[in-house]
Amino acid sequence: MFCPFPPAHSALDAIAGIARYNREHGGWRFSSTNGVPFLPVDLLASWPGDGLIAMGGEAVRRAVAKRRIPAVCLGGPVRRDEAPFSVTTDHFAVGRLVAEHFLSKGLRRFTAVRWEKLVPIVEERFIGFHQALADAGCSCELLAVRYRPLKNGAGRVEFPDFERWMARQTEPVGVFFLHDTYNRDAIEILQRHGVSIPEDMAIVGVSNDPLTCEIDAPLLSSVEPGVERLGYLGAEMLDRLMKGEEPPQRHVVLPPVGIVERHSSNVLAVPDPRLRRALEYIHEHACQGVGVAEMVRALRVDRRMLERQFRAVLGRTPLQEIHRVRIDEARRLLGTTELPVARVAESCGYATQGPLNAAFKRLIGITPRAYRSQQCAWLGGPQDTP
Repeated sequence: MFCPFPPAHSALDAIAGIARYNREHGGWRFSSTNGVPFLPVDLLASWPGDGLIAMGGEAVRRAVAKRRIPAVCLGGPVRRDEAPFSVTTDHFAVGRLVAEHFLSKGLRRFTAVRWEKLVPIVEERFIGFHQALADAGCSCELLAVRYRPLKNGAGRVEFPDFERWMARQTEPVGVFFLHDTYNRDAIEILQRHGVSIPEDMAIVGVSNDPLTCEIDAPLLSSVEPGVERLGYLGAEMLDRLMKGEEPPQRHVVLPPVGIVERHSSNVLAVPDPRLRRALEYIHEHACQGVGVAEMVRALRVDRRMLERQFRAVLGRTPLQEIHRVRIDEARRLLGTTELPVARVAESCGYATQGPLNAAFKRLIGITPRAYRSQQCAWLGGPQDTP
């Protein structure tokens, strides 16, 4: 077996999923370079392997297709005429997830930052982000960032329209970095111009690379796409192909695991202090089973007044916000643990599984068990834990 992709963070996560599958099911030997399952694409034609798991762009997929051996492409988006078998992330859902995160913070101005070359993955993320904001009656700007290589081998990030963009930012803005590459350089530019993060600009990226997100302040919020799952499912699919079997699905698209919130988006952009306290209370106590009645007593506010404020500023009621916070936690637990659904319900503030099922179906469109099946097939065990 051979994985023709470079050992970047996301690739290493995919390799971890592949290795996990191999430990559980055994029988594979890996081709490697410097201890990592990686080989330059130009050496692929002469490589004497039996199966491929590929993670890369069109050049990689073309090279894989020429080999005419069992192969699975990871990452995405992958056109079905380019690869007969693939396991990819739903990048449209990545964009929607970030939009929902910003909207839950009370933000009403938004910008997506992309690099000069708009690749298909980034384009899908932007479309999802833009559409989710449009559904909420909001719009967003698209700002291009340019990377200039220098003669000494280094490079610098440039914002061609930075000054004009900054002049338009008269209130807090949610900034979605469509890819984590060069995020730190861009944030340094913002901070040199006096931008306070997250008070002036709440920032979320994609990939949840610890080196990018946690090496320096501010710690960056980021979407966890769950690349290890891609590797595991890709290995399972390849195993079937190498045995001459047909996988249950030729093309598997997985939703992102969720947003890992750190300091860069830890803000509530609502001017009214009573509403801000109510949101903070919900975020801290919703999963402890408290309801609207307990909240208004604890905060000593008028319930009708608070209901009006929620609808006017956030477009939803306090009870809807409580359910939203609980379901966000339920999605995290369903996607990252093997807790039974009944235990997930208790951990999210529901007395029994029934109310969780109803709220989850209403907000997400499927049941918790169906969601777990989508998220957790890579675990290799029961996917429908009762």
